[in-house]
Amino acid sequence: MNAATDNVTVGGSVLRRRSISVSAVILALVASVVFAPVLFAAAGVVDVVSRRRGWPHVRLLAMVILALAIELVGIIGAGALWVAFGGGRYFHTRLAQAAHFRLQRWWTGSLLTAAEHTVGLRIQVEDPTPAARGNAIVIGRHTSIGDAVIPAVLLGNLLDLHPRYVVKRTLMWDPCIDIVGHRLPHHFVERNADEQLERDRRVASHRHGPRRSDFGGHLPRGHLLHTRTSRAFDRARSQRLTPRAR
Repeated sequence: MNAATDNVTVGGSVLRRRSISVSAVILALVASVVFAPVLFAAAGVVDVVSRRRGWPHVRLLAMVILALAIELVGIIGAGALWVAFGGGRYFHTRLAQAAHFRLQRWWTGSLLTAAEHTVGLRIQVEDPTPAARGNAIVIGRHTSIGDAVIPAVLLGNLLDLHPRYVVKRTLMWDPCIDIVGHRLPHHFVERNADEQLERDRRVASHRHGPRRSDFGGHLPRGHLLHTRTSRAFDRARSQRLTPRAR
């Protein structure tokens, strides 16, 4: 299964899926800005009635609006890169790849910064040195799309590495992940057991062609974590690839 196939397995055709997802982002952002006074007032009332300290609903609403704005800027940035690189004809060049990695870095970093200033998200890095040399595999158990961007922020922004993600195909409903993700060496896979062999093949494919500035990010979920990571590392060991970060 190739990238072209990946690109049409969720939501029908690429054009249909992106027209829906991009339109949803735009409409949601416009509506949230227009009705912001009403929404923030309602959120404030909920916080007062529920006697929640710190205005959690107000801060969460602010985070949602900021995330929509960041998403729209990312979409516009992806469109600008499409024009700059000949309507997509030169996406394979190193310059284009570097530009898209920078856009991805801005997107993930902006989301994390917004989360820090609204919902008080704090991330503490104990020791990033195992992955500092790049060419590493990062296995991260996650429960939300927010968790998925953390490795890109910590290792991409902090250590100036280029992440190569293996993530579930349903994330293609996020326009920035969908558009930029298909221009970079990321892979979108199914979560069900029938697709495990394909997923493992893609995990192993990260061995080929990585530069020292690359790392592979794999984000399994739930009870399948042990099985998936074991298979991935078995293949890595068979090719003498030593995982440096977990």
